[in-house]
Amino acid sequence: MIDVKKAVKIARDFTTEIYEDEEVANISLEEVNFDDTTQQWAVTIGFDTNRKKISRPNKPLSIIGNLNNEISEEAIRAYKVVHLDAEDGEFKGMTMRQVG
Repeated sequence: MIDVKKAVKIARDFTTEIYEDEEVANISLEEVNFDDTTQQWAVTIGFDTNRKKISRPNKPLSIIGNLNNEISEEAIRAYKVVHLDAEDGEFKGMTMRQVG
C-alpha cells in the first residue's frame, strides 16, 4: 500500500506530465483524501493555466486616466483531483474540482 507522500508525488508528477504542453505554473497540493470504500487516494492539485481572466474595476474611468492601468489580467486557476489505487498507486482517473 502506498502512503500519502507517495500518492501526492505520483499525482503531482502525473499532472505535470499530462499538462506539459499547456504552460501551467504554480503547481501545488490543495488537499488529499483517502476513501475507505474504494481504497483510493483522491489528491487535488491546483495550478495556474495559460488562460487569463480580465477584470475592470467598478469605477468610472478618468478622461486623462491610463486605460492600461484600469484593466487587470489574472491567470485562471484550475483544480484537478487525481484518483489513485491505494495498493499500488495506479492511476484510476482525473476529475475537475469546482471551487467557489
